[in-house]
Amino acid sequence: MSFLKQVNRLLITRRHDGVFRVRSPLRKVLKECPTYDEAFLWAHKNRKYAKKEPVWAEWELEFLLDNYGILPAEVIARRLRRSTNSLKIICVRKLGINQRSNIYTARAAAKELGISDAKIIVAWHDKGYLKGTRAPFKYGNNYVWFFDYDDIIECLQKRPWLCNLKRMPEGYFRSIVKTEWEKDRWYDKTEAGKFLGLADGNPIYRYIKKGWLPAVRRPRGGGLGAWILRHSALAEFQLSDPRPAHRKGATLPETLDHDLAKTEEKAWHQMARGHFQMFGYWAAMHQHIAAVTNRNHRNPFQRLIEIGKEAAIAQTKDNTSANNT
Repeated sequence: MSFLKQVNRLLITRRHDGVFRVRSPLRKVLKECPTYDEAFLWAHKNRKYAKKEPVWAEWELEFLLDNYGILPAEVIARRLRRSTNSLKIICVRKLGINQRSNIYTARAAAKELGISDAKIIVAWHDKGYLKGTRAPFKYGNNYVWFFDYDDIIECLQKRPWLCNLKRMPEGYFRSIVKTEWEKDRWYDKTEAGKFLGLADGNPIYRYIKKGWLPAVRRPRGGGLGAWILRHSALAEFQLSDPRPAHRKGATLPETLDHDLAKTEEKAWHQMARGHFQMFGYWAAMHQHIAAVTNRNHRNPFQRLIEIGKEAAIAQTKDNTSANNT
């Protein structure tokens, strides 16, 4: 290894170790040193010419911790009288932060709220649910979305039904949604139907369209999100029930008994007319209602089903014996 390479190796090693930094013009002087030891001694004696590590005051580091990523790097550099490159270096090496450490980007907010796609967070902003601005730095070709901590809390307090408690990780945001759930829980269309004593949730859609029930819709592509109804709205609906008199106060068992009796009547009516296909349809509907509601209901068509099975088995045996002969 030549003397010049040894000197360069010494300079590079000392520079990255942070002991002292020798200015590049001194390399020309070090070329004249006859040995490696003399070059090291000369640099050590003249270390006052070396460039020292920049000194950062405590208030400067605190200002960086609070504002890096929120304010543009040029504004912070002008305030501290530093270069933008020095900001990046001190933040990475000493503070261990980057431009996304002090803000909630769309991806970071989605992760905290248990949302699968960051575009959903941006859609909330487009609908006016969540306040947000563009960050002063780019990720690729576009500026990053910046959502404030207090704005996320305000959004969750007003519209907690945007998130799913089962998917949210443990944290303060989840505690807010859980508190709102315990205070005034929300239902989808099917759950609201059971709450009002209906067999299914289809009448709820009609109540919403007629203006009887206040409801909101979860944002989804094409406006096909699920309808959300709060417990307070359903309780108020029960107090001033605008439904016809024969539907008011109907409980869930009474409604199911009515539906079971109606489907049985229609099935026998189709059987009497000889429409066996329609009979099968209403009989299957009767069985479906009884199975979905987990009711120990006597199936009036069970004997017909058994007779049909016996006839099918007998027909199969006759065909088998005919083929054997």
